[in-house]
Parts: sequence; C-alpha cells; structure tokens
Amino acid sequence: MKLIQSQMVFNDHEHEKAWLTVTTRNYCKDILKNWWRIRRVALDTLPEVPSWNGHESSGKVLARLLSLPEKYKTVLYLYYFEEYSVKEISEMIGHKESTIQTQLSRGRKLLKIDLGGNYLE
Repeated sequence: MKLIQSQMVFNDHEHEKAWLTVTTRNYCKDILKNWWRIRRVALDTLPEVPSWNGHESSGKVLARLLSLPEKYKTVLYLYYFEEYSVKEISEMIGHKESTIQTQLSRGRKLLKIDLGGNYLE
C-alpha cells in the first residue's frame, strides 16, 4: 500500500526491491514499539499488591479476579489496577462504553459473590 500511495519512480527493479524491504522492516518496527504492546502485561504475571482496601492481602483478591471469565477480569483489571477510564478501556478493547460498564458491573457482582460479599460494596 505504501508503494502505491507514494507513487515512487525507481531506476530499476533492485531499487524497488530495496525500498520495499526497508519500508517493510521499518513498518514492522513501528508495530513492535506501539504503545499498546508496550503497556500490556499478561494477567498471569502480575505482581502481588501489598493490600486491597485494608481488609485482606491482594493475593486472594487478585487470584479471585484472575479466576473470573476473560471479559470480566480484563475490564476489572484495567479499571481498578491500571486506572483506565471506561472510555479508554472501550477504545483499547474495541467495545462500546455501555458494554464496558455492563461488564464492570457484572464482574463486580461475580467478584463480590466469590469473595463472600465483603468487597466493592
């Protein structure tokens, strides 16, 4: 696409091939240093936070959070641990803001039930 959009004129086939190679390599590097790839962390490798709401170690809370279905644990983690707004999460995940709010609400309820009703009241 970049070749078509640039409308470059090359001296010969070798120059065109070299230009495509360099352009492709640079584009791949740009993708690898994208902010989303840099800021993302696998939920399985999260460090233990010293405390959660002063009641109990976060290890239990985090373990329960990680046991939730993927759609709930992702939005809960991004919202509470990474402190992203609903709008930012919706842009990152590619869902509507109302969907993110619903997933947060349902995830909180599941987590509250799982933890015995002492959290997120």
